[in-house]
Amino acid sequence: MISNGYVVLYVGTATWLGNGTGGAACTSPPGSSFDFTTLPQVVNFKLGFKTPTTYLNCQNPDNDPALGIGGEDHQRGIQVQANNTVVAQVTVHTDHPFWESFVHDSPAHFDQLAALATKDASGNYNVTMQATLGVDYTHFKFGSADLAWRSCVPTGGQGQYNFPNQNPYMGFVSGNIPHNPSGDPTTSIRDYNDYMYYNQSTQGHLNSDGLCFVQRHYPSHP
Repeated sequence: MISNGYVVLYVGTATWLGNGTGGAACTSPPGSSFDFTTLPQVVNFKLGFKTPTTYLNCQNPDNDPALGIGGEDHQRGIQVQANNTVVAQVTVHTDHPFWESFVHDSPAHFDQLAALATKDASGNYNVTMQATLGVDYTHFKFGSADLAWRSCVPTGGQGQYNFPNQNPYMGFVSGNIPHNPSGDPTTSIRDYNDYMYYNQSTQGHLNSDGLCFVQRHYPSHP
């Protein structure tokens, strides 16, 4: 990690278990024609993030029922006690890099990374952050084919998962931060590498789910 400049490193294996016996049927938006049987079903991943970050002014669920500032969910900070210990836990939410948007608690996906995996001499599929460089996060592809959305949970109803759009291809959104492949990383999101960096850098919380202000110490939109 140190030699590569990583501050966070994910290492693991993603295995597709959808469409199993007794499981929910997986669906895609109307008009999607992608053949998901061509996508790798098991992918080894090693995702290194060069994203030094400071988390400031964190909300603290342990302060409840004290009211947060300006409608925030929890009061900020840690209330130290003179006669007792107080827990202050940095909680890391590992789902953030896989989100479909920059909205907190967005649904997570892995198909877009499986589509970037390459096969090694042993027949195993592997993906690293290097593969995300230059990738258009607004329009994912598998080779030359459009990669479609898919969901294996109920969709379309209130309280259910809704595809972000009905396009015949999978594509993430970056809110009010513009997508510009040749832009300045401090004012735009250039590619899927920038996109994953931005979401990953928000994963630090206080005491389970206390949100923090994120101060990024790498070239990034604030």
